[in-house]
Amino acid sequence: MSARDEIILVLPRDRAAPEPGTPVKLAGYAHESWLLDQEGSVFERLVLQTCQEAGFTPKVI
Repeated sequence: MSARDEIILVLPRDRAAPEPGTPVKLAGYAHESWLLDQEGSVFERLVLQTCQEAGFTPKVI
């Protein structure tokens, strides 16, 4: 059995949001600024790796 955790996408008000529960392509958000968990956390490493696999490095602020 594998575990699944939700990752919540928060966008600026002027950006159209997908329907709730709709999977999104991370590469579509490559030009956005990203907020991540504490530097060096498991979540941060997971997001950075997943973004790299999608072909970009997120701009973390």
